[in-house]
Amino acid sequence: MIKKIQVEGNPNLYRDKYSGAILNCNLEQIKLEKLKRKEKEKVKFLEEKVEQITLEMTEIKDLLKNIIQEIKKWQQMAAT
Repeated sequence: MIKKIQVEGNPNLYRDKYSGAILNCNLEQIKLEKLKRKEKEKVKFLEEKVEQITLEMTEIKDLLKNIIQEIKKWQQMAAT
């Protein structure tokens, strides 16, 4: 059984008598923090995806430029 002692000045925080840990007993606040954490993780994931796609697009663009240069070389060779 956990013995909790209320932290002065904050009705939602309690100190575990045995471990000394501070416990937040405000379930709404805990849910909100979990949602914020998930949202941050989602934003980070999406930022990484955008960066990956940007790098891939740059690579595709470079490949297309190389193809165009090769086609121009072939056209010049065929014209002579």
